[in-house]
Amino acid sequence: MQAFTRRDLFAGGAGLLLSGAAARQALARLGAADALAATDEKVQRFVSRPDLKPPTMTVVQPAHGTAPGLVFLAPSSGPGQRGAMIFDDAGELVWFRPVTHKTVTDFKVGMFRGKPVLTWWEGKVVDGLGDGEWVVLDSSYRELARFSAAHGRRGDLHELVITSDDTALVTSNETVAWNLTSVGGSRRGQVVGGVVQELAVPSGRLIWEWRSLEHVTVDETEIRGKPGPRFDYFHINSIDVAPDGNLIVSARNTWAAYKVSRHTGRILWRLGGKRSDFTLGTGARFEWQHDVREHAHGLVSVFDNAAAPQEGPQSRALLLALDTKRRHASVQHAYTHRPDRVLSHFLGNAQMLGNGDVFVGWGGAQYVTEFTRSGAIAFDARLPHGGQSYRAFRFPWVGAIRPSRGRDSRRCCRSHRRRAGRPSSRSTIPALRSARRRPSTCKSAEVAPEKRGRALDPKRTLAPRPAMGAVRIDEEARRNTRPVQRLVERQRLGERDRIRRAPGKENRRRHLRCVDVPARCGEPGDGCERSVGRASLSRRQHHGAAQRPANCPDAMRVESRRVAERRRCVARDSRPGREGIGAGPTTAAKPLRANRVHCPKACYA
Repeated sequence: MQAFTRRDLFAGGAGLLLSGAAARQALARLGAADALAATDEKVQRFVSRPDLKPPTMTVVQPAHGTAPGLVFLAPSSGPGQRGAMIFDDAGELVWFRPVTHKTVTDFKVGMFRGKPVLTWWEGKVVDGLGDGEWVVLDSSYRELARFSAAHGRRGDLHELVITSDDTALVTSNETVAWNLTSVGGSRRGQVVGGVVQELAVPSGRLIWEWRSLEHVTVDETEIRGKPGPRFDYFHINSIDVAPDGNLIVSARNTWAAYKVSRHTGRILWRLGGKRSDFTLGTGARFEWQHDVREHAHGLVSVFDNAAAPQEGPQSRALLLALDTKRRHASVQHAYTHRPDRVLSHFLGNAQMLGNGDVFVGWGGAQYVTEFTRSGAIAFDARLPHGGQSYRAFRFPWVGAIRPSRGRDSRRCCRSHRRRAGRPSSRSTIPALRSARRRPSTCKSAEVAPEKRGRALDPKRTLAPRPAMGAVRIDEEARRNTRPVQRLVERQRLGERDRIRRAPGKENRRRHLRCVDVPARCGEPGDGCERSVGRASLSRRQHHGAAQRPANCPDAMRVESRRVAERRRCVARDSRPGREGIGAGPTTAAKPLRANRVHCPKACYA
């Protein structure tokens, strides 16, 4: 598949959005990625999940001395499905959530209400601008929130930041009529301005808004050429909360980053661009940049694209040291890819890690790289040819799959019992009745603990585990026959007694059915009509032995209801019910040979 570039949407870098057939052709090429992916050999395939086709990650430089954590990215073009993807340092898939007819960007880990969450943008490109919504998942991959921009604005694909106040900072755009004569355009032109919104989560209620057109003039743009029908002079592509609580806003098309007051919206300083408040040292200038972040001690990280149109030989991840008193910015370190030079015409990011390393997603190029403080490559991997991801990150992450307890789970279990030929009426044994509500082979069951947080092996079929308790059921049944035998011996002597505790490991309470117990038996034919009382019990805990006297003078025969009603069942295979690896049990896609086991708690009839 031919890689999609920003040049397909912008004419020669002049900032003129294509319209008509040209724009539709460029956007159609985005939608054709999934269809072409099925025939590409650089796609992972799984016997147990044939519906998943994530792109293959090739490790170019094996990991050594890297920061702890997994790699997060969201393939948006090239072979394989689009979606949110997590993989380890060996390139093995850990978790994948595919999307259809949509694109996922900015997939990363955040903190919401004191707990780690996954966040991303999901949507489409409409008229050259992103139009979608943001998604928040908890550590069990359950959706906590899904919201779009407020006041009818479109949710832009570039940024979502969960703040310490559990609010969301997001990017959006607005198209308004504007006088563009200052940049050689029409008096009645249309301009695209950048918008920052702070929203409440999960409601999406607007808390605060900042508009670039109110603070940044149109003539600050670095776009050369006559404006077209819609002039994207600003192109907001990142938001960051600075250590002092104010915001850092990056604008690609002005080659500048802006520090914005969180309270008044006033611009405190500009870094780069035509009206920079800082003098830039040697190598500190950046063009068409992405992902500007301010860190402690005056350190600023920038992904310098230097392209579209090309302004430098290759893209770089920059660490700039800011002297706010002297208003000077100097290069502390510049990271470039090697041995292959990378010139990313669009997208990209640079993430500062806890151990001092810098993790770089090369955007329009297919590489993701981790650099040490000294600039050595600690890890390098790449997507297949034509692949790209808006950003790439490394985060510590531990996911946990929990079974569903909703209506779908109960419906699944009812159908499971009907398919297995078991009655759907409620069991008279409380312990088994509560356990059989969710068979272990249902779609809502929890994934095997040994498979949590691991990639599936594409070379083998993963068979379902036997239901919990399937092996122990025989031993427990044998233990349950011992108190029944003791009861028979006592009743032969005409004793009136109840067994309140059964010997054994679990030491559970046992009760008897309300039946007449004969004091003694007469001659054959006399019957057993005399009784010495009844054995009382609780209806809620009734599951004991059913007693009935045999013909006299034979000894009374007592049967254990639990042993008599024990069935044999078939542990059936079921397909996962949620999309994405880790969203359901790891079972084979094709029906497996029936695995007959003694009836466990989960499928008791």
